[in-house]
Amino acid sequence: MAVHHAVNLFDVCRLLQRLPYVHADFDLGHQFAGGAIAVENLMLGTQRVERARQMVKHQFRRMDCYRIDQVRWIGRLEALLAKHWPELTKYLKLNSPTLLKLLKQYQCPRNFVADPNSAKQLRAWGGSKLTDEKIAQVLESARTTCGVPATVSESEWIGEVASEGLNAYRKVQACGASLKQLIAGDRAMAQQASAVGGPTMGALWSTVGDPRDYDSSGAFLKALGLNLKERSSGRRQGQLAITKRGPSKARRWIFLWSLRAIQREELKGWYAQFNRVGNATSGKLEHRKMKGLVAMMRKLCRGLWFAMKHEEEFDYNKLLAPKLPRGKRRRRPRRKASASA
Repeated sequence: MAVHHAVNLFDVCRLLQRLPYVHADFDLGHQFAGGAIAVENLMLGTQRVERARQMVKHQFRRMDCYRIDQVRWIGRLEALLAKHWPELTKYLKLNSPTLLKLLKQYQCPRNFVADPNSAKQLRAWGGSKLTDEKIAQVLESARTTCGVPATVSESEWIGEVASEGLNAYRKVQACGASLKQLIAGDRAMAQQASAVGGPTMGALWSTVGDPRDYDSSGAFLKALGLNLKERSSGRRQGQLAITKRGPSKARRWIFLWSLRAIQREELKGWYAQFNRVGNATSGKLEHRKMKGLVAMMRKLCRGLWFAMKHEEEFDYNKLLAPKLPRGKRRRRPRRKASASA
């Protein structure tokens, strides 16, 4: 049975330097020592990259969990406001910190109206973005609300739900700031984060790794589960659809990225034209909106891979670049039939 022993390169260098037949001008020990230092630096660099990736994965996992908690608490708060103060969401967004702080402190519209300093407090929470007109509208909605008056226990529950939603919001923001700081440490990732988004880059880096590690854009799409596959049988001719074999978290963030991308002027026209195509004569309209978003997801991922592979900035104008015309196929000239045949 063969036994393998770990060999220290520095011990090998010392042994070679003691050998009598090693020429003095050819210092083989220093070469081995230089190789050992290079290997050690390479290992340190690999460990540093892996440590950074693990930290990004940890922050992204925390942010994703806190975001799920935030959505749940905001959903509970929406149901409570629909019963007790339905007019409030017309003037303040449901997930805004100003609304959450208001409900955490006052709990119900009755307590908000009873406080003489409520307008001043609302001004302190909203800052310069909250106008005097909107503050007056919020106060008027609290006085004339058509919601059901909340009991003491219901008011306490509204305040607790708002407090939990505010805590989840702050944790999500803190994780996003840490994630942005970690991505800024990688030059290539930081170069694309302004166009793609920090959380999206963190989701890709923590699930499928660095896009530069893939040999082609097709391999990158396959790792994300965005490659196309046809499901057909002897009786049924299926359509092309994505396989969804990759991590679902990465596809979710890419889907949100595509929703942002189709709002840009460079891509808005393409998406509108894509939706107009359909089989309207037979009455069977295709679900073109979702297909357009999936097509946009694939385009964005291919563009991101190309930009990072060639160390370029991500450009939305290049996603719809016209394809180069293919050259004519060269055919082999036919042989003329011989006279003897």
